[in-house]
Amino acid sequence: MIDCSMFDASLSVLQEGVAQSLFHGEPMQRTGNRHVYGCPSGAYGTKDGKLEFIVGQTDAQWENIMNLVGRPDIVAKKWTLRERVEHGEEVDEIVEAWANTKTQQEIEDILTEKSIVCAPVMDIVEVSKHPHALAREMFIETDDMFGKISGFLGVAPKLSDTPGGTDWGIMERGAFNEEVFSDLLGYTEEEMDKLKEEGVI
Repeated sequence: MIDCSMFDASLSVLQEGVAQSLFHGEPMQRTGNRHVYGCPSGAYGTKDGKLEFIVGQTDAQWENIMNLVGRPDIVAKKWTLRERVEHGEEVDEIVEAWANTKTQQEIEDILTEKSIVCAPVMDIVEVSKHPHALAREMFIETDDMFGKISGFLGVAPKLSDTPGGTDWGIMERGAFNEEVFSDLLGYTEEEMDKLKEEGVI
């Protein structure tokens, strides 16, 4: 038996918010893209009109980011994490200005090499073509009344013994009348014909 509710799964990704709220005894304030344990933290516009999410959590990441954006003077101030977060608006402006001069892929390459947390902000079409999504079989094609179509999500979670799947897409109205009325409800062929004549099915 696998017992995993959506409620449990939703709470599990709120770990820091739960800890912060219950430790202080009051709800954590909304921060938007900002992170209480990281700075910079946000989605920054790129030269090619895209968005790249960048987060600096460790001291090394912070220093690398500030040096990359040409601000060793800020590194020299030796801000603590709390001070970085307090200066979040200023930091966002600096990082945004730097990101605007690079393409999304350039930022990915530069930051990944420096072990700085980053990720492209993608729309659904981009996600559907991403190698990870393809490897996980999360976007699939299936046959329906219009032929082979896309736009279906794969199964999650993936279970070894009972993997599940998608057998059909959009079907014609009454496509399963025989199975429902005859096999399940026991209607005879004559009764089925009468229902069709009367426009019931």
